[in-house]
Amino acid sequence: MFPAPLPGRLANQHITALRHGQALDEAAAEQGIDLRAVWVRARTDTRLAIALGGRDPDAHT
Repeated sequence: MFPAPLPGRLANQHITALRHGQALDEAAAEQGIDLRAVWVRARTDTRLAIALGGRDPDAHT
């Protein structure tokens, strides 16, 4: 069974943590979320998918 995707607020917090150099698994643990929920959300959240790829989704380059 797959976990529910992250709510938008938690996804934004996760993006911020990644933007500031925190490791994916550490950010998830700190937020108390299941890492699989991050990947479920990333299927439909372009900003999160970009952040997971190591880029800043809000950079204008």
